[in-house]
Amino acid sequence: MLPNKISATNIELLIRNPYGFYAKNILKLRKLDNIFDNKSLSKFGNFIHKIIEKYSLEFNENINNKYQQILEIGYIIAQEDYLNDTAVNIWWPKFSAIAKEFVEFDLERRNEGVVVIPEIYGEMLLDFGDKEILITAIADRLEQKKSGIIHIMDYKTGSLPSKTDLIQGISVQLLIEAMIAEIGGFPGIKGDVEELVYVKIASRPPYISSISINATELNIKEHKRGLIKILSHYISTEEFKVNNNSKFAPKYDDYEHLERKE
Repeated sequence: MLPNKISATNIELLIRNPYGFYAKNILKLRKLDNIFDNKSLSKFGNFIHKIIEKYSLEFNENINNKYQQILEIGYIIAQEDYLNDTAVNIWWPKFSAIAKEFVEFDLERRNEGVVVIPEIYGEMLLDFGDKEILITAIADRLEQKKSGIIHIMDYKTGSLPSKTDLIQGISVQLLIEAMIAEIGGFPGIKGDVEELVYVKIASRPPYISSISINATELNIKEHKRGLIKILSHYISTEEFKVNNNSKFAPKYDDYEHLERKE
């Protein structure tokens, strides 16, 4: 019953809300759009991600005014993807402040010849005997030192996961990306993972801040064994129960009305 291909995002949904995973990925149920929903925050997050990706892809150390460069990239993306969207006028002062701090943050991270790879797709195949499952992820940013050491980064315009959730294997996006990196599952990238980094992109100063977790604190191999155990459980039982523990449940639940929680 489990799909043969599962993204890191959906693995986290499976851990936090098994029934939500079942409704989304097996029953293929989708929440209807509500015309009154305010999607400005998610749109702004996508806007920022697109700009940072393009800036990283086009990074040129010979360009002196990198702040001006990222502003120009933002303007182009606003014209190409958000034409006639009045929200851009509201976003722009906030983006200008974020851009200045991001350029400083980015340059500091690039010291000593670090190679930066944005928005890179990776995968790993897990074999369960009668079934294989392809686990996929898109890393916001990989950094690789000359020594081969890898740092993995996730940009967040919303709230950050807690370090406890990461250590306990509740927030698994970066953990899965580390598992993929450890087996060479990102094209052209091979080395040991040293650090996982959450980058907070905020609406007020400081606009850019980060939280780093050393990979040795996390024991990536142990988390991979735990992931295999979880998937094996659902392969064998096919029971996707409702999570009534609000501590670990996802912040937003599109299937709450089906879960008879109310």
